[in-house]
Amino acid sequence: MPTDVTAASRHEHLALYDPAAIPPDLPVDPDLDAQDPNPLPASAIREVTSRGEALILHIPTEDCEATLRVFVDEDPPQPIAGRGAVVVSGARLKVPSGTLKADGLEFMTRSGEVRKHSEAENVAVPPGDYEVEVRELMSWKIRHRQSSTRSGATPREKVAHRLVTVYTWIGIVLIPGNVLIAPIIVGGLWQARGWRSGLAAASLILVIDAIVLGGFWLLDSAQKRFPALSRIQQSDAAFDQDNPDIVVVLRRRTGAASTSTSAFGQILLK
Repeated sequence: MPTDVTAASRHEHLALYDPAAIPPDLPVDPDLDAQDPNPLPASAIREVTSRGEALILHIPTEDCEATLRVFVDEDPPQPIAGRGAVVVSGARLKVPSGTLKADGLEFMTRSGEVRKHSEAENVAVPPGDYEVEVRELMSWKIRHRQSSTRSGATPREKVAHRLVTVYTWIGIVLIPGNVLIAPIIVGGLWQARGWRSGLAAASLILVIDAIVLGGFWLLDSAQKRFPALSRIQQSDAAFDQDNPDIVVVLRRRTGAASTSTSAFGQILLK
């Protein structure tokens, strides 16, 4: 059975690796409490991928995130295999402990280390050496998502989806607004016009927050009563379930044959 894991990075690189395979002298960021650790330098990336100690994928977007579907000694079904462009083939990957981590490159650790802000997801596989094939479907999904998930939607469902999307983004923006902007507004008015103005601004912000949060409660209730409000959202979720962003196929190596192929993949979104 394949396993789905999600990895995200602020530094354009995702890693799939076994911490037990990472050598002790690899220059990972030593500050395990850092919220945004420093990623490996380019020279170290070349070394660790050429030795098969980590599979590293470069996705040139500032905040890259991808769902990886990992197959072990099993071929992906033809629809997925046919849609994916091969970015790594025949590379080696060492998995001495049997646990692979999927994470942003900057969160890479050695065995026994735990990063405070890492959100790594694990894949359990039989320990050993593997031959790796990687196919990316992200470009295919960008080209086909709209036609696949909107083809049967009615005009009302499309309008409902746009409204739900806009309202969702309002809620997303509200969080950093409360953390970063609201204190500046309240504090500025407090200093410039006195405590009454500051308190009035704080009260207004709380009222807006309550209205927006109440709107989400009403929206959730409305979606349960009127399925059209969430039909396209459900179609998007089904599309992503059928089509992972990246497929990783691991095949156990039975011999000691060497390979010069690097476990590094470049994904250029088209």
